[in-house]
Formats: sequence, structure tokens, C-alpha cells
Amino acid sequence: MQKPFYLYRKLAQDSIVNELAPYAAGYDQRRPGASASRAIADLIDFAVRYGFAGNIWQAYLTFLLTQDENAFSLAAERAPSPSGTLWQLAQQDLAQIRALFCSEFMSLGAEASSLFLHFNSEGRGGALEDDRRAALIALQTALAEAKDDREFLEVICRFYGTEGVGLFALYRAFHLGKGEGGSVALVPITHTERVTFDDLIGYDLQKQQLIANTEDFLAGRPANHVLLYGDGGTGKSTSLKALLHTYASKGLRMIEVYKSEFGLLNAATQLLGTRNYRFVITMDDLSFEEYEIEYKYLKSFIEGGLECQPENIKIYATSNRRHLIRETWNDKNDYDNDLHRSETTEEKLSLASRFGLAILYLSPSHQEFFDMVQILAERKGISLSQEELQARARRWEMQHSGSISGRIAQQFISSLLGEQH
Repeated sequence: MQKPFYLYRKLAQDSIVNELAPYAAGYDQRRPGASASRAIADLIDFAVRYGFAGNIWQAYLTFLLTQDENAFSLAAERAPSPSGTLWQLAQQDLAQIRALFCSEFMSLGAEASSLFLHFNSEGRGGALEDDRRAALIALQTALAEAKDDREFLEVICRFYGTEGVGLFALYRAFHLGKGEGGSVALVPITHTERVTFDDLIGYDLQKQQLIANTEDFLAGRPANHVLLYGDGGTGKSTSLKALLHTYASKGLRMIEVYKSEFGLLNAATQLLGTRNYRFVITMDDLSFEEYEIEYKYLKSFIEGGLECQPENIKIYATSNRRHLIRETWNDKNDYDNDLHRSETTEEKLSLASRFGLAILYLSPSHQEFFDMVQILAERKGISLSQEELQARARRWEMQHSGSISGRIAQQFISSLLGEQH
């Protein structure tokens, strides 16, 4: 790397790249020293962690290219073809990266170079989901087949436009938390549950409402914050998982937030508002005790202040309570001493009204419960007569205090599968 890097400085400063680049460029014909051996070991650790094989040097450079958030990559994420000075600087940087990408490392010796140019591993790695790994492998292949420097640049530019750059290109879901110095941090959820709307039996109207609002949101049309409320085990959380699985390929990303992080919501908009994704901030099982005041942070975030709320962020919450904040008879005693009792009540109950779309999930009837059990049994290949299946489902229901829901149906089917095996 003889010329300075103007855009891809993080890649140029990477320790593995710095240790191996001289051998790739043919600057050093000596036997590899301790630093090169350490870099090769680190490269193998990377391949095992993320599940790559074959030319893991190219896989590593591909990974770094997708993670380098710089002026060019972020511009390419927002627009198909950045032009002008950014394009010229990217051409210079990526021409050098392509030279590294295509190197065979013969100066390291046949044994050392073969170790990571033809790496073989049976493990798939746990740090990436299969489809994300497949996307990186497809990008690596396209970069390797690029005929010249310009095509190499165009390939990575297309990836930025369709898949994005940084953590959002690799992961679909995140936890919101605190980073160093109290800053906002996004922690990737490396594996999400593969759920579709077909897995949620019944609740067709609820699914239609949720899907319609989300598709409006993804298309840039007016959409609402959503509250999914109702009985436990009826599929509220499953609906959100199904949304992620269905629409992640269309730019949907989910950020899971707990009550203790509500104070970070406004800061999070600074991080998310400029990106070319649609973010659903999820709050699962949302409710507040009478002494908790975090709901005020949430109200402030939804209502907004002087600063306009980014149009690419919505809140989807689930709750067993329609009004979210629990009230007790002690509240009534407090109100007796309150000169503005109605205003205090409104303050505590108005949070739910900030969600423009409220979708109710009720426990199924007995017949709907049996229908769920029947469908799940057929999908899992359970060979019981309808009469025996219903009789056993009824006994299972009674063992669970007579409660019925989709969750109870799933648990019953799991118990039958356990018996079969």
C-alpha cells in the first residue's frame, strides 16, 4: 500500500492487513516472521468465527469493505452512484485494495499461503446467520470475478446500495444500550428466530393490519406507531418476529429496547435517522407500575419536541395491558388529595393513545384452540386421530389452569413430539 488511503483508512489501518500487505505486494521475500504468523492465526480465527472457507484472505477483505463506514460507502448506501470527488477518491483506494485482494502471497511460501488461501473448515461459525454469510460470499465471488478496477468499484457500490454498510449490512436486529462514555450503542443479535406469519395460526385481521401499516412505512407512506395488546400467549411477539423475517430484505431493521434504556431514545434518533433503512423500535411486554416514570421518556419521544422525528423510525410495542400503566386503589386515595384529579389520570393513561394503531389479540375460543392444535399436529407429522388429539389437548389445557392460547397449543405439540422421540 504505497499511496495514502483517503476513504478506507480503517481497512488500511487494520492489523491483519498491515502485517500481510507487504507479502501480498511482494515487498518482502523473506520467510514470514512472528508478526505475519500471528496475522495468519488471527485470519484463521476470523474464518472459524464467521464460518468462511476457501480464500479467507479475500473473505476478510470483503468483510472489511462491508464494515467500513466512510463518506463514500455511506453515500453509496443512500444513492446508487456517488459521483465527483468521492468517486475519484474511491477509485484510488479500491484500486489498491483490489491489488491486495488478488494477491497469491507466494513470498510467504507455499505452505503458509496455502493455509489461508485454501482454508477448509467443517464448522459454519456462529457469528453470522446463514443468509448474511451467503450475501458476503456472493460479494466475494463478484469482487474476485471483476475484470478491472472500475468493475471492482461498481460491485461494492451496488452492495452498499442494496445491502447497506456497517453492522446494518450484517445483522437485522439489535439491542439498544450504553456504550463508552454513556453514548448510545447497538449490540447485534446474531441469531433471530425464523418465524413467518404462517406460523401464527388465526388472527388474520390482526396480521393484515400490522402488515399494511408496515408496508406503508417501508414505502415511505404515512404510517403509525403500533401497540399490540391483549391476552398472553396470543402471538403478539411472534407477529413482530414474523415482520422482521418477512421484510428484512426490504430494508427493515429492528432495535429492541428495554425500559431502562428509554432515556436513550432521543440520542438513538441521531444514530438511526440518517441511515437508508426503516427502523422499528420494539418494546416487548411493555407495562409500567404506578411508581415507574419511564413512560414519560416514551411519551416525550413519540410526541417529539422542537426537533422533528425521523420519518424512518417507528415504535412497535406489545403489552398485556391496554393502558400500559397499572392503576391500583391506592391511586384513588392519591387522587382524593389531588386538586387536578382528572389531569393526573389523563397523564397516566394517555400513553396508549400516542400509538396511532392499537391491535387487539384475544385468547382463542375452544374451537379455535383445537383448530390450532390440529394444524400444528399435521405440520409436525403427528399421527393421532382427531378425537384422541382433542381429548389429550383438553387434558393438557386443564393441567394449565384451563388457559388456552397459541402458546399453550405450541407447548402441547412439543410435548407430543417429545413422546414420539
